[in-house]
Amino acid sequence: MLCLLLLGFAGWLWIAPKLDPWARYSGTEVVACKMNQRNVQQMVRALENMEGRKPGDPIDWDKIFDPKSEYYLKKPVCSVHGEYEYSPVITPRGEPVIRCSDSKHRMEDPG
Repeated sequence: MLCLLLLGFAGWLWIAPKLDPWARYSGTEVVACKMNQRNVQQMVRALENMEGRKPGDPIDWDKIFDPKSEYYLKKPVCSVHGEYEYSPVITPRGEPVIRCSDSKHRMEDPG
């Protein structure tokens, strides 16, 4: 009887995560999304330094995401379900140039 109870419990542990549609929403996907934001943030800061731009200057996202551009960066996609919002201008230090619409994916201090 105890054996059947343990097998039933083990089966539930195996099946339950598959029933939950948000079970895939784990820390790995959140970290991947934050890394996407970090990479874009670093690209914009590098562009700012190389071209002598300042906060408030416009960002040409087509230039950054164009495969033929010297600044090419693959356009990121959120790993769960969020969508990215891009700032039209270079932001001051500490403010992100890209944000995910999912509040759990927000970066604390983008630099």
